[in-house]
Amino acid sequence: YSPMAIAVTGSCGKTTTRQLLQSIFSVAGETHASCKSFNNHIGVPQTLLQLTADYEYYIQELGANHPGEIAPLAHAVRPHIAIITLAAQAHLDGFGDLIGVAAAKGEILAGLADDGIAVLNRDDDFFSYWLGLLHGHASVTFSKKSDKRADIYASDVSLDDLGRPHFILCTPLDEVFIKLQLIGEHNTINAL
Repeated sequence: YSPMAIAVTGSCGKTTTRQLLQSIFSVAGETHASCKSFNNHIGVPQTLLQLTADYEYYIQELGANHPGEIAPLAHAVRPHIAIITLAAQAHLDGFGDLIGVAAAKGEILAGLADDGIAVLNRDDDFFSYWLGLLHGHASVTFSKKSDKRADIYASDVSLDDLGRPHFILCTPLDEVFIKLQLIGEHNTINAL
């Protein structure tokens, strides 16, 4: 038995994206997700040990502050879908530089299931680097910049009076108006 596993990493947006995914997948079926930011060598095994045959979906946040920490976690989770939100200047003391951050986030792709799919931020400076790590796995791309080269993108992004983003979500299947209850335009990326 194995539920569909979705793993999320990135310098920013991991927890919010995991929470959004948990909300969405819970509509489709029984969903288990990492609690809070349980995304390290202690939290991931704890979350894995709570999986039962009742769950159809499993969503796991993966974090790190040094190189080599995400790869073993990704291999343990074996995600069917691996999401990288973005690479930013976080934990530079452990990674050295932004290239080190991007490499660490890219470790998630080594753990993809054989039929796994990577979900990558086309707007990120390291998008092409991550594509090069796929080794035959499929990818789905997203963009906040109305980039029609992306599989999924946002158009007409704006904020309401309370600072909550709303936009048109454009996919190969259809377009739909989205109004988030989260504050801040940056949450558009998490929603995509």
